[in-house]
Amino acid sequence: MSRSMKGQSAIEYLTTYGWMLLAVSVAAGTTFGTLQDSCTRNSAFVNTDTVGIDQFGLTNDGYLSLAVQNNEYERVEVKGLEIDAEYMDRSKNTSVTVEPGEISEVSMPGFSTSGTCRDISVKFIYDRGPLEDQVIEGTLTAQIDMEDLPLPDAPRNLSVS
Repeated sequence: MSRSMKGQSAIEYLTTYGWMLLAVSVAAGTTFGTLQDSCTRNSAFVNTDTVGIDQFGLTNDGYLSLAVQNNEYERVEVKGLEIDAEYMDRSKNTSVTVEPGEISEVSMPGFSTSGTCRDISVKFIYDRGPLEDQVIEGTLTAQIDMEDLPLPDAPRNLSVS
């Protein structure tokens, strides 16, 4: 085989398989970039023997909804919820009773979906039997943003004398 035939053969080989290698490289780079930016939803709470988060999510009207599970043999009353994001915090007094082995919803307004994965700290204050003001803390990881709540309108029937 002459040198020109070997050169032609090498160019044909590179042309034929070069496109495939380029396509595979682009696909692998795109896939890696997509997987790198993904956000894995997670809830991590310590001491979930008593109270834990079964699930969480956003409602259509902008509430962060938390499914609180009572793993104890006594009734649990969730009295407060404190949420701390990287840039804002919020607290809410509540009175949600969770029977033993049951799941109840506790929610807080002012949230929306986000393109950024965030860690949000959550603290529950609850009573269990004679034990008052117990605390359980954890972290939610999801694409969620906390928004400013609008100020309520002033009552219309007030007058200044």
